[in-house]
Amino acid sequence: MATPVPVTPTPAPLDERCARGADGAQSPLAGHTVILDPGHGGDDLGTVNLEFGLFESEITLSIAERLRDRLVASGATVCLTRLVDVNVPLEERARFANQQDGDVFVSIHLNRYEDPRVDHTMTMWGEEEKDLRLAEVLLETLAAELSTPESYAGAPNPISQETARHERLDSILLRLPEMPAVLVEAVFLSHPWEARAFADGQEDSTRWREEQIARAIEAGLRQYFAESVAGDEDREE
Repeated sequence: MATPVPVTPTPAPLDERCARGADGAQSPLAGHTVILDPGHGGDDLGTVNLEFGLFESEITLSIAERLRDRLVASGATVCLTRLVDVNVPLEERARFANQQDGDVFVSIHLNRYEDPRVDHTMTMWGEEEKDLRLAEVLLETLAAELSTPESYAGAPNPISQETARHERLDSILLRLPEMPAVLVEAVFLSHPWEARAFADGQEDSTRWREEQIARAIEAGLRQYFAESVAGDEDREE
């Protein structure tokens, strides 16, 4: 009698906004589902820097796409709340995260202030028990990554690790997701140094400041999931 050949179950189909993680990846990210929320979209442009022709909604989508590719290569399944320039209601973004059974939810934004000299990186959380640790870890890696290079185009980098901060934000975008949820305000698009970095990156196709933000969030998620595994192992002992 022939030995039965094991049948590998076919994975359930994904939503069109999701990309399945690479098989065989050895990473703390492998097997997790990450929901990325590119802020704003459509008629909601977010922060606009007219001098450099920059729109937050376009940049956040580009960052999310770059981050998705990094995370998928490391074995994470990644879902974006939007793939195109459309304004998705906040409640719908949160509902989508729950429907996809996400392990974490990260909303990506760029900040602004009337005083163009203001620039720092920050993360925002909704519920302390659910969200705070993720906000702390992402802030740490964002501050370390975005404070480099020391200067660009003859001007010093305005980001420093000392000015990085996290704050509570009472928003349905963070309250409704059933998983740890954080809003990232990576940098201030109203600061001329940041605007120049984004604009030059678009012009020469390196998008280097966007890549930095994606790399920093990826590093933070790696650290967060590694801590979660270590905590689970400690509780089992």
